[in-house]
Amino acid sequence: MSVLKDFFLGKQIIASNFRSNIAPYKLTFAVTYNCNSRCKTCNIWERESKNELTPDEIDKFFKENPDFLWIDITGGEIFLRSDLIKILQTIKNRCKRLHTLHFPTNGLMTNHIIEIVKQVIKLDFNKLIITVSVDGPPEIHEKIRGIKGGFKKTITTYKKLRNMKGVDAYIGMTLSKDNVDLLDETMNAIKLEIPVFTYKDLHINIAHSSPHFYGNKQIDFPVNKVVSTISSFSERKKFSLINPVSILEYQYLKRIRKYLKTTKCPMECHSLRSSIFLDPYGNVYPCTAYDKKIGNINSQTLKAMLSKTEVKKLANDIRKLNCPQCWTPCEAYQTILGNLFKFVD
Repeated sequence: MSVLKDFFLGKQIIASNFRSNIAPYKLTFAVTYNCNSRCKTCNIWERESKNELTPDEIDKFFKENPDFLWIDITGGEIFLRSDLIKILQTIKNRCKRLHTLHFPTNGLMTNHIIEIVKQVIKLDFNKLIITVSVDGPPEIHEKIRGIKGGFKKTITTYKKLRNMKGVDAYIGMTLSKDNVDLLDETMNAIKLEIPVFTYKDLHINIAHSSPHFYGNKQIDFPVNKVVSTISSFSERKKFSLINPVSILEYQYLKRIRKYLKTTKCPMECHSLRSSIFLDPYGNVYPCTAYDKKIGNINSQTLKAMLSKTEVKKLANDIRKLNCPQCWTPCEAYQTILGNLFKFVD
Protein backbone atom coordinates (compact mmCIF):
# COMPACT_ATOMS: atom_id res chain seq x y z
CA MET A 1 0.00 0.00 0.00
CA SER A 2 2.90 2.37 0.75
CA VAL A 3 4.25 1.93 -2.78
CA LEU A 4 0.81 2.69 -4.20
CA LYS A 5 0.51 5.85 -2.11
CA ASP A 6 3.99 6.88 -3.25
CA PHE A 7 2.74 6.47 -6.80
CA PHE A 8 -0.38 8.60 -6.28
CA LEU A 9 1.60 11.40 -4.61
CA GLY A 10 4.31 11.27 -7.27
CA LYS A 11 1.71 11.37 -10.00
CA GLN A 12 0.11 14.50 -8.52
CA ILE A 13 3.47 16.20 -8.08
CA ILE A 14 4.47 15.56 -11.68
CA ALA A 15 1.05 16.67 -12.93
CA SER A 16 1.29 19.90 -10.93
CA ASN A 17 4.31 20.88 -13.05
CA PHE A 18 2.23 20.99 -16.21
CA ARG A 19 -1.28 22.04 -15.25
CA SER A 20 -2.63 25.51 -14.62
CA ASN A 21 -6.00 24.36 -13.26
CA ILE A 22 -6.90 24.09 -9.57
CA ALA A 23 -6.34 20.59 -8.19
CA PRO A 24 -5.14 20.78 -4.56
CA TYR A 25 -3.57 17.58 -3.27
CA LYS A 26 -2.29 19.16 -0.05
CA LEU A 27 -4.43 20.54 2.78
CA THR A 28 -3.30 22.64 5.72
CA PHE A 29 -6.06 22.44 8.32
CA ALA A 30 -5.98 24.54 11.49
CA VAL A 31 -8.26 22.59 13.82
CA THR A 32 -8.13 25.22 16.59
CA TYR A 33 -6.72 28.65 17.36
CA ASN A 34 -6.62 27.95 21.08
CA CYS A 35 -3.04 27.82 22.31
CA ASN A 36 -1.21 27.47 25.62
CA SER A 37 1.93 29.25 24.37
CA ARG A 38 2.32 33.02 24.32
CA CYS A 39 4.67 33.42 21.38
CA LYS A 40 6.16 36.80 20.44
CA THR A 41 6.17 35.96 16.72
CA CYS A 42 2.53 34.82 16.60
CA ASN A 43 -0.71 36.21 18.03
CA ILE A 44 -2.94 33.17 17.53
CA TRP A 45 -2.98 32.63 21.31
CA GLU A 46 -4.73 35.99 21.81
CA ARG A 47 -7.89 34.70 20.13
CA GLU A 48 -10.73 32.93 21.87
CA SER A 49 -11.43 30.18 19.38
CA LYS A 50 -15.20 29.61 19.41
CA ASN A 51 -17.62 27.81 17.10
CA GLU A 52 -14.94 25.58 15.64
CA LEU A 53 -15.92 22.95 13.11
CA THR A 54 -17.61 19.98 14.77
CA PRO A 55 -16.51 16.37 14.14
CA ASP A 56 -19.64 15.87 12.01
CA GLU A 57 -18.86 18.95 9.88
CA ILE A 58 -15.27 17.78 9.49
CA ASP A 59 -16.44 14.30 8.50
CA LYS A 60 -18.77 15.78 5.89
CA PHE A 61 -15.91 17.83 4.44
CA PHE A 62 -13.59 14.84 4.07
CA LYS A 63 -16.39 12.64 2.77
CA GLU A 64 -16.87 15.17 -0.04
CA ASN A 65 -13.11 15.66 -0.47
CA PRO A 66 -11.34 12.35 0.11
CA ASP A 67 -8.48 12.86 -2.34
CA PHE A 68 -5.98 14.83 -0.28
CA LEU A 69 -2.62 13.07 -0.33
CA TRP A 70 -0.78 15.30 2.13
CA ILE A 71 -2.36 16.90 5.19
CA ASP A 72 -0.84 19.27 7.73
CA ILE A 73 -2.91 19.56 10.90
CA THR A 74 -2.04 22.76 12.73
CA GLY A 75 -3.27 25.33 15.23
CA GLY A 76 -3.01 26.87 17.81
CA GLU A 77 -1.99 23.87 19.82
CA ILE A 78 -3.85 20.97 18.24
CA PHE A 79 -3.74 18.84 21.39
CA LEU A 80 -6.10 21.30 23.10
CA ARG A 81 -8.94 19.88 21.00
CA SER A 82 -10.57 17.19 23.12
CA ASP A 83 -11.86 15.48 19.96
CA LEU A 84 -8.52 15.47 18.11
CA ILE A 85 -8.34 11.69 17.85
CA LYS A 86 -11.85 11.63 16.37
CA ILE A 87 -10.79 14.17 13.73
CA LEU A 88 -7.74 12.08 12.82
CA GLN A 89 -9.88 8.94 12.70
CA THR A 90 -12.11 10.72 10.19
CA ILE A 91 -9.11 11.60 8.04
CA LYS A 92 -7.90 8.02 8.16
CA ASN A 93 -11.31 6.65 7.20
CA ARG A 94 -12.07 9.12 4.43
CA CYS A 95 -8.69 9.82 2.80
CA LYS A 96 -7.78 6.34 1.63
CA ARG A 97 -4.85 7.53 -0.51
CA LEU A 98 -3.32 9.82 2.11
CA HIS A 99 0.45 9.63 1.91
CA THR A 100 1.63 11.96 4.69
CA LEU A 101 0.09 13.36 7.87
CA HIS A 102 2.09 16.02 9.70
CA PHE A 103 1.38 18.13 12.74
CA PRO A 104 3.35 20.41 15.06
CA THR A 105 3.15 20.76 18.82
CA ASN A 106 4.65 23.04 21.44
CA GLY A 107 5.14 19.95 23.60
CA LEU A 108 3.91 21.52 26.84
CA MET A 109 1.37 18.80 27.75
CA THR A 110 3.72 15.82 27.67
CA ASN A 111 1.55 13.06 29.13
CA HIS A 112 -1.55 14.10 27.20
CA ILE A 113 0.35 14.38 23.93
CA ILE A 114 1.99 10.98 24.31
CA GLU A 115 -1.30 9.27 25.11
CA ILE A 116 -3.00 10.79 22.06
CA VAL A 117 -0.05 9.94 19.79
CA LYS A 118 -0.24 6.31 20.95
CA GLN A 119 -3.81 6.26 19.66
CA VAL A 120 -2.79 7.99 16.42
CA ILE A 121 -0.12 5.35 15.80
CA LYS A 122 -2.79 2.65 16.05
CA LEU A 123 -4.64 4.34 13.17
CA ASP A 124 -1.67 3.26 11.03
CA PHE A 125 -1.11 6.28 8.80
CA ASN A 126 1.22 5.69 5.89
CA LYS A 127 3.67 8.36 7.09
CA LEU A 128 3.26 10.23 10.38
CA ILE A 129 5.52 13.22 11.06
CA ILE A 130 5.48 15.29 14.24
CA THR A 131 7.43 18.50 14.72
CA VAL A 132 8.13 19.75 18.24
CA SER A 133 8.88 23.47 18.42
CA VAL A 134 12.09 24.66 20.10
CA ASP A 135 13.13 28.26 19.46
CA GLY A 136 16.40 28.54 21.33
CA PRO A 137 18.26 27.53 24.49
CA PRO A 138 16.07 27.50 27.64
CA GLU A 139 16.06 31.21 28.49
CA ILE A 140 15.49 32.37 24.89
CA HIS A 141 12.97 29.64 24.08
CA GLU A 142 10.91 30.61 27.12
CA LYS A 143 11.24 34.32 26.32
CA ILE A 144 9.96 33.78 22.76
CA ARG A 145 7.28 31.27 23.76
CA GLY A 146 6.23 33.13 26.91
CA ILE A 147 6.05 30.05 29.14
CA LYS A 148 8.39 29.68 32.12
CA GLY A 149 9.75 26.15 32.37
CA GLY A 150 8.54 25.39 28.85
CA PHE A 151 11.90 24.26 27.47
CA LYS A 152 12.18 21.26 29.79
CA LYS A 153 8.60 20.16 29.11
CA THR A 154 9.06 20.48 25.35
CA ILE A 155 12.31 18.51 25.33
CA THR A 156 10.74 15.79 27.50
CA THR A 157 7.91 15.44 24.99
CA TYR A 158 10.33 15.23 22.07
CA LYS A 159 12.45 12.62 23.87
CA LYS A 160 9.43 10.37 24.23
CA LEU A 161 8.16 10.94 20.69
CA ARG A 162 11.49 10.14 19.03
CA ASN A 163 11.49 6.74 20.74
CA MET A 164 8.00 5.80 19.56
CA LYS A 165 7.75 3.36 16.67
CA GLY A 166 5.58 4.64 13.84
CA VAL A 167 6.49 8.33 14.26
CA ASP A 168 9.10 10.47 12.53
CA ALA A 169 9.77 13.13 15.18
CA TYR A 170 11.79 16.28 14.60
CA ILE A 171 12.51 19.52 16.37
CA GLY A 172 11.52 22.65 14.46
CA MET A 173 13.18 26.00 15.08
CA THR A 174 11.59 29.19 13.77
CA LEU A 175 14.16 31.91 13.18
CA SER A 176 13.34 35.46 14.29
CA LYS A 177 15.35 38.48 15.39
CA ASP A 178 15.42 37.03 18.93
CA ASN A 179 17.20 33.78 18.09
CA VAL A 180 18.71 34.08 14.61
CA ASP A 181 22.31 33.87 15.85
CA LEU A 182 21.68 31.19 18.48
CA LEU A 183 21.81 28.02 16.39
CA ASP A 184 24.90 26.63 18.16
CA GLU A 185 23.55 27.48 21.60
CA THR A 186 20.23 25.83 20.75
CA MET A 187 21.93 22.66 19.50
CA ASN A 188 24.13 22.52 22.59
CA ALA A 189 21.13 22.92 24.90
CA ILE A 190 19.26 20.12 23.16
CA LYS A 191 22.30 17.84 23.16
CA LEU A 192 22.70 18.31 26.90
CA GLU A 193 19.30 16.64 27.22
CA ILE A 194 19.62 14.29 24.23
CA PRO A 195 23.30 13.48 23.50
CA VAL A 196 22.45 11.56 20.30
CA PHE A 197 20.59 14.55 18.79
CA THR A 198 22.09 15.70 15.47
CA TYR A 199 21.43 18.32 12.78
CA LYS A 200 19.49 15.65 10.88
CA ASP A 201 16.87 15.82 13.64
CA LEU A 202 16.45 19.58 13.31
CA HIS A 203 14.41 21.62 10.80
CA ILE A 204 14.54 25.40 10.61
CA ASN A 205 12.30 27.99 8.99
CA ILE A 206 11.68 31.72 9.24
CA ALA A 207 8.89 33.57 11.04
CA HIS A 208 6.11 35.00 8.88
CA SER A 209 3.23 37.41 9.23
CA SER A 210 -0.39 36.73 8.31
CA PRO A 211 -3.50 38.77 9.20
CA HIS A 212 -5.91 35.82 9.11
CA PHE A 213 -3.66 33.09 10.51
CA TYR A 214 -0.93 34.35 12.84
CA GLY A 215 -2.73 37.64 13.41
CA ASN A 216 0.60 39.48 13.56
CA LYS A 217 2.32 42.34 11.78
CA GLN A 218 5.19 42.36 9.32
CA ILE A 219 8.26 40.67 10.78
CA ASP A 220 11.63 42.37 10.33
CA PHE A 221 14.71 40.21 9.84
CA PRO A 222 18.42 40.88 10.20
CA VAL A 223 18.88 39.45 6.69
CA ASN A 224 22.63 38.88 6.82
CA LYS A 225 22.37 37.02 10.12
CA VAL A 226 19.57 34.81 8.78
CA VAL A 227 21.58 33.97 5.67
CA SER A 228 24.66 33.21 7.75
CA THR A 229 22.73 30.95 10.12
CA ILE A 230 21.06 29.04 7.29
CA SER A 231 24.37 28.61 5.46
CA SER A 232 25.97 27.25 8.62
CA PHE A 233 23.03 24.94 9.26
CA SER A 234 23.03 23.60 5.68
CA GLU A 235 26.75 22.83 5.82
CA ARG A 236 26.42 20.94 9.09
CA LYS A 237 23.27 19.04 8.20
CA LYS A 238 24.83 17.53 5.06
CA PHE A 239 21.67 16.95 3.08
CA SER A 240 21.21 13.59 1.38
CA LEU A 241 20.86 13.73 -2.39
CA ILE A 242 18.91 10.46 -2.45
CA ASN A 243 16.33 11.35 0.23
CA PRO A 244 13.36 13.26 -1.27
CA VAL A 245 12.54 15.03 1.99
CA SER A 246 16.16 16.09 2.44
CA ILE A 247 16.31 17.43 -1.11
CA LEU A 248 13.09 19.37 -0.58
CA GLU A 249 14.37 20.95 2.63
CA TYR A 250 17.65 21.85 0.93
CA GLN A 251 15.83 23.60 -1.91
CA TYR A 252 13.63 25.47 0.58
CA LEU A 253 16.56 26.76 2.62
CA LYS A 254 18.59 27.62 -0.45
CA ARG A 255 15.96 30.13 -1.57
CA ILE A 256 15.42 31.90 1.76
CA ARG A 257 18.21 34.35 0.98
CA LYS A 258 16.54 35.42 -2.27
CA TYR A 259 13.17 35.73 -0.55
CA LEU A 260 14.51 37.92 2.26
CA LYS A 261 16.39 40.23 -0.11
CA THR A 262 13.55 40.63 -2.62
CA THR A 263 10.52 39.96 -0.34
CA LYS A 264 9.19 37.95 -3.30
CA CYS A 265 8.42 34.26 -3.50
CA PRO A 266 11.47 32.89 -5.36
CA MET A 267 9.40 30.56 -7.56
CA GLU A 268 6.02 30.50 -9.30
CA CYS A 269 3.66 29.92 -6.38
CA HIS A 270 1.42 26.83 -6.24
CA SER A 271 -0.90 27.92 -3.43
CA LEU A 272 -4.53 27.29 -4.37
CA ARG A 273 -3.57 25.28 -7.44
CA SER A 274 -1.84 22.54 -5.44
CA SER A 275 -2.84 23.35 -1.87
CA ILE A 276 -5.40 25.17 0.27
CA PHE A 277 -5.79 26.32 3.86
CA LEU A 278 -8.86 25.54 6.00
CA ASP A 279 -9.34 27.44 9.27
CA PRO A 280 -11.09 26.15 12.44
CA TYR A 281 -14.41 27.71 11.39
CA GLY A 282 -14.61 26.25 7.89
CA ASN A 283 -13.25 29.24 5.99
CA VAL A 284 -11.11 28.36 2.99
CA TYR A 285 -8.11 30.45 1.92
CA PRO A 286 -5.46 29.91 -0.76
CA CYS A 287 -2.80 29.58 1.93
CA THR A 288 -1.78 30.63 5.43
CA ALA A 289 -0.40 33.97 4.19
CA TYR A 290 -3.04 35.35 1.80
CA ASP A 291 -6.05 36.89 3.57
CA LYS A 292 -8.42 36.19 0.67
CA LYS A 293 -11.31 34.01 1.79
CA ILE A 294 -12.85 32.03 -1.05
CA GLY A 295 -15.75 30.51 0.86
CA ASN A 296 -16.92 28.45 3.82
CA ILE A 297 -17.43 24.68 3.73
CA ASN A 298 -20.70 24.94 5.70
CA SER A 299 -22.32 27.08 3.02
CA GLN A 300 -20.72 25.73 -0.15
CA THR A 301 -18.83 22.64 -1.23
CA LEU A 302 -15.12 22.96 -1.89
CA LYS A 303 -15.67 21.82 -5.47
CA ALA A 304 -18.16 24.64 -6.03
CA MET A 305 -15.79 27.20 -4.48
CA LEU A 306 -12.86 26.17 -6.65
CA SER A 307 -14.94 26.24 -9.83
CA LYS A 308 -15.90 29.90 -9.44
CA THR A 309 -14.55 32.26 -12.09
CA GLU A 310 -13.14 34.66 -9.50
CA VAL A 311 -11.31 31.84 -7.73
CA LYS A 312 -9.75 30.68 -10.98
CA LYS A 313 -8.63 34.26 -11.58
CA LEU A 314 -7.23 34.36 -8.04
CA ALA A 315 -5.21 31.19 -8.70
CA ASN A 316 -3.78 32.77 -11.82
CA ASP A 317 -2.92 35.95 -9.91
CA ILE A 318 -1.11 33.90 -7.27
CA ARG A 319 0.79 32.03 -9.97
CA LYS A 320 2.00 35.43 -11.20
CA LEU A 321 2.90 36.35 -7.60
CA ASN A 322 0.19 38.99 -7.28
CA CYS A 323 -0.21 38.09 -3.61
CA PRO A 324 1.36 39.02 -0.23
CA GLN A 325 4.44 36.82 -0.88
CA CYS A 326 5.82 34.27 1.58
CA TRP A 327 8.32 31.46 1.86
CA THR A 328 6.98 29.33 4.67
CA PRO A 329 7.30 25.51 4.42
CA CYS A 330 3.49 25.22 4.56
CA GLU A 331 3.39 26.78 1.09
CA ALA A 332 6.96 26.56 -0.21
CA TYR A 333 7.29 22.78 -0.36
CA GLN A 334 4.49 22.18 -2.85
CA THR A 335 5.68 25.22 -4.79
CA ILE A 336 9.14 23.66 -5.12
CA LEU A 337 7.56 20.37 -6.18
CA GLY A 338 5.44 22.20 -8.75
CA ASN A 339 8.56 23.71 -10.32
CA LEU A 340 10.69 20.60 -10.69
CA PHE A 341 11.48 21.21 -14.34
CA LYS A 342 12.29 24.91 -13.96
CA PHE A 343 15.54 24.52 -12.07
CA VAL A 344 18.42 22.13 -12.33
CA ASP A 345 20.29 22.63 -9.05
